Amino acid sequence: MTEDLAEEVAVTTEVTPEAEKTSAQMELNHEFMRYGRVIHLFRTRMSDLLPAGLDPAAAQLLAWLVKQGPSRQGELAECTFLDPSTVSRRISQLVQKGLVVRQADPIDGRAVQLVPTEHGRELFSAIRRHREQVMQEVLAHWSSGDLTALSGLLRKFNDDFETYRSTS
Repeated sequence: MTEDLAEEVAVTTEVTPEAEKTSAQMELNHEFMRYGRVIHLFRTRMSDLLPAGLDPAAAQLLAWLVKQGPSRQGELAECTFLDPSTVSRRISQLVQKGLVVRQADPIDGRAVQLVPTEHGRELFSAIRRHREQVMQEVLAHWSSGDLTALSGLLRKFNDDFETYRSTS
């Protein structure tokens, strides 16, 4: 092959930055789909800790309330990116199981706050301990640098997604 032809072939097979980014985004989409399946499996296994009849998604709302503190139902829907009717159904399950109570808002007595009960806090603690044990086993061979890098990238993604959500 002549030198001119070799240069022409090299130029035509060169990957553009746009093509690289598109390829990287396709790979990321694939990994997010895999991650979705992992999360589904993880939630299924965690559901063994839940009282009978409690939707695992309701347990996520319980976790939010325990970590963030009492909240109005509308605020909870907004913060968790869920439809208010979905939050309402799941909160009803939590109240029925004695994991959350509705109380008058201390600032505006006409409004209602959702507050985790002691039983709800205990369930959350059991779930958290189990989740941490699983994560320790899964990530046992990861370096602290890898963990920090992944945490930073996920934080950046979550922040950007929340910004996107609020502007769209």
